[in-house]
Amino acid sequence: MVKEKSVIYQELKQIGLQELQENMSRALRVAVMVAYPDGRPLSEPSNLCSFCALLNSNPETRARCVASRAASARAAVATEKEVLHTCHAGLAYLAVPLRVCGEIVAVVLGGSVALRPLAEDAVARLARETGVDLGELRAASGTMPVWDEEKFRAIMTLVQTLMENILQLLHAKHEIKKKADELNFLFELSKAVSGSLQVDEVAKRGYNLRWS
Repeated sequence: MVKEKSVIYQELKQIGLQELQENMSRALRVAVMVAYPDGRPLSEPSNLCSFCALLNSNPETRARCVASRAASARAAVATEKEVLHTCHAGLAYLAVPLRVCGEIVAVVLGGSVALRPLAEDAVARLARETGVDLGELRAASGTMPVWDEEKFRAIMTLVQTLMENILQLLHAKHEIKKKADELNFLFELSKAVSGSLQVDEVAKRGYNLRWS
């Protein structure tokens, strides 16, 4: 079991998780974010398409987007496998568990793409429900990336591999540091014990000399 997950999370942020995620998502042309196992965001979404960016700029629809991503992350943890989910706006998200030593420590979500073009009536209904301008929403939906599922899963497998390698390295670094600290403690303890034995030996000799 992986202990001290909080240390891994802290170091993940310290090495620049958000910047790494931004670069990776732009290179792969997919939106990416990382979540804690309970669905809370560990990073902010990167490289949202214009349709998602428009929805996330509206407080009401942003709340729906956040809830949808959190539900996907929790589902991936509950099933212990990747989960393909259609969000409230009709876009595809793939939630993939990230493991260290076989244990799920985080979830990476990829999405902001459609597996098929959004229907006009679906866009109109979304505009009515959320209050987002229909013209802007319709224009953004026209530029939305449309991928086939096989390509989507292949891209997210690559993202999973990259993220898990980083997590494994951070875990290994933490374990090495912990072992080094333990060895240093044992070394200092041995010095202290050795020193106390020498003091006892001197005291014993002094006692013998006094009473001889």
